Amino acid sequence: MAITILDQPMTKEAKIIEFDRCRKSPMYFIDNYAYIKDFASQKIVKFVMWDFQREVIAAFSQYREVIILKAKQLGISWLMAAYDLQKAQFHQATSVLMMSKGETEAWEKMAKTKFIWSCLPDYLQCSLGQDQAGFITFPALDSKIRALPATKTAGVGETASLVDNDEWDFHPYDYDNYSNLKPTTGDSNAQYIGYSTVDKLRVNCLFKQLYNEALHGENNFHPLFLPYDARPDRNEEWYERTRRDYVGEKIYQMEQNYPRSIEEALSAPSSISFFDHMCLDEMMESAHNAKPVTHNDRDIAAGISKNTIIWKRPIVGHHYVAAADTGEGCGLDDSVMGIMDWRTGELVCAICSNTMTEDIFAMECLAALKYYNDAFIAPEVMVGEGQLFTYKLLESGYENIYYHQEKSKEGVQPLAEKKKKIGWRTTSATRPVILGQLAEDIRNRDIVILSEPAIREMYTFIRNDGRIEAQVGAHDDWVMMLAILVEMRRNGFKPRERTGIKPTSKMKKSPRRHEKRGRW
Repeated sequence: MAITILDQPMTKEAKIIEFDRCRKSPMYFIDNYAYIKDFASQKIVKFVMWDFQREVIAAFSQYREVIILKAKQLGISWLMAAYDLQKAQFHQATSVLMMSKGETEAWEKMAKTKFIWSCLPDYLQCSLGQDQAGFITFPALDSKIRALPATKTAGVGETASLVDNDEWDFHPYDYDNYSNLKPTTGDSNAQYIGYSTVDKLRVNCLFKQLYNEALHGENNFHPLFLPYDARPDRNEEWYERTRRDYVGEKIYQMEQNYPRSIEEALSAPSSISFFDHMCLDEMMESAHNAKPVTHNDRDIAAGISKNTIIWKRPIVGHHYVAAADTGEGCGLDDSVMGIMDWRTGELVCAICSNTMTEDIFAMECLAALKYYNDAFIAPEVMVGEGQLFTYKLLESGYENIYYHQEKSKEGVQPLAEKKKKIGWRTTSATRPVILGQLAEDIRNRDIVILSEPAIREMYTFIRNDGRIEAQVGAHDDWVMMLAILVEMRRNGFKPRERTGIKPTSKMKKSPRRHEKRGRW
């Protein structure tokens, strides 16, 4: 069946112009020539794109790699079927590879593409060569579209101009397929597009990892989020009516199928989530309504940098505690420091960066520590991280720093002066304790956290085979900093005389291996 949008015959020149317009613009092609099956009305209808679908197509024109976290029934599969056809139908030597969860899903996806092709007017239809359930070719253009189920070896030996990963989070061999296919698009102008609702019961999966990394700018994918109400015919009334069909433990499926936010979509179901989601929802709402203050002359005079987030300025006579979790400063893990009012439990200030080196991060933090009445700080000191940060604080004359104590037969005793270990050390024994204390303080509303990045991280914290950790691809820098901060507030801080500890040469970190190679 061929359907044309024009009521009058077209000249040969007009047909050539129309073909060229479709070749240059996927938007134009879909707007004017794409028809779909509307199963709700049981009719064949013109594909009239919603605004968010136009934004998706616009992103395809701007980015080579796109990853989409979406709600169900947003018409993305039909949109991609039309986009795939436009690439293969109007461009030479194009290989489109559709990847779906299983064989049935792959054939259904190909059927949508064939249907859109069948509705094209004759002057736009390139003749098909091979025509199989999962494979079609356009011999005149030497182009093809292949639909494959996501088996372990899918994609081996394939070279793709466009990879279309449908419902990526449900692919059983996602890591294997990605390692097979990504190299074919990495060194060319080929596109890699993945989109999916989430599978909340699946923890260690590639889609969530890549999406989390994309949010942090750690890979080349451009992230898009399409919530349940991206469709104009959905509103809060629709949401509440639909939610009534999900009861008890199945409520997570509502959040999975129709997420309202990225946090809700990526958060683990309550059965394995470590932090109470109801409490996190309350905290997130408060964080939305409590924006950081704008730096004034007093802040600037104290040396507070633009990287420092302030929710409440220091109050004379208040004690403040701080904790720091340092990263390498080369675009990977964040370096985070938070300052909390010892009495009220409010997080009043924070500094976060994944580009500042430890020494620069230490100097920025030093100004904030002094500003908050010489706050008592516990820097996390691990192998390779934290030592230079602590050394820089001591080198600058800052002494209000936590130091480790060891147990002896007589009880807890400070180490000998020359053996004092500065900073907090997270071990397999202390990690569950401080995380458990943080979770308890959140449940009891004993602390106030207004940092949205921190709350987002808490949504991704899970119990995984007995270990408390972030989901694959998610970060834990804010959470671990807050856990240490809560420990300092409860057990680590008490007013004491200055220790008089001086920096030693052993505290200076030797250059990391990548520093020696000149990457810094």
